[in-house]
Amino acid sequence: MNVLHINQLTKHFGSIKAVDNLSFDVPKGTIYGLLGPNGSGKTTTMGMLLGILNPSSGSYSWFGEAPDAAQRRRIGNLLETPNFYPDLNAIQNLKISCQVKEVDYSHIQRCLEIAGLWGRARDKVKTYSLGMKQRMGVANALLGDPEVLVLDEPTNGLDPQGIAEMRDLIIEVGKQGKTILLASHILDEVERVCSHVAILKKGKLMASGLVHEIIGGGDRVILKSDDLPLLATALRDSPMTSQVKQAGDRVECLLEDEFDSGDLNQFLVQRGIKIKEIFVQKNTLESQFLEITKE
Repeated sequence: MNVLHINQLTKHFGSIKAVDNLSFDVPKGTIYGLLGPNGSGKTTTMGMLLGILNPSSGSYSWFGEAPDAAQRRRIGNLLETPNFYPDLNAIQNLKISCQVKEVDYSHIQRCLEIAGLWGRARDKVKTYSLGMKQRMGVANALLGDPEVLVLDEPTNGLDPQGIAEMRDLIIEVGKQGKTILLASHILDEVERVCSHVAILKKGKLMASGLVHEIIGGGDRVILKSDDLPLLATALRDSPMTSQVKQAGDRVECLLEDEFDSGDLNQFLVQRGIKIKEIFVQKNTLESQFLEITKE
């Protein structure tokens, strides 16, 4: 079942087409990454999905229905850096949010516990680090127990510890069965956190699907030997490798998922081929992203 369906969603700002015929689905219970460099249309897309911006054309639906105010109550969001009253503590700030959202105060403790802030709940927000304020934003988004969370660059501006804490929080919330739509330009974080990804470039969808499918098959291996033609022939005969090609002073190939470089080296030794150098280039979301988005 899909929580969100997007169909040819488009947004113009004058002559600038910020989002260009965007179409993809977000399955229920997934952590779905919206990935792209700054200016790729991620924030504009989220603004439309939350009813903040009106599309120029195209459509979207939440929970299989046309968007309306009642549906938006089922969606929590954190867009950019959250703003709270600095001289109030976390509980006092979230009580104000509860009044706005028409949510009972009983939700506050649980949301702060999930965000790892209950121990600091009675401290003024101005004493919080940036990472704590970001986690406070997630706690605020969780008020009312929404089915979906929409998070726009939740690790923006955080130090490595803050990024790790936010990553762990997103994973923990995802384990509770919530669907999370996460916009980011940090490829490593998307690869670690998300099950699915849509890659945007200049408002256009370049690729979408399961992260492991986007990354694709095995790692790339680069080998050097005194007899490159013999090496290339052996690799083409091996069930461990594919896409073998000789390039200059080396041979390159893809290593099938179930094998590693040790298996390959052992196979070549058995064939009497001496390897001078072997280098494994891990296949990552970053390498695929750069390939997909290159000019």
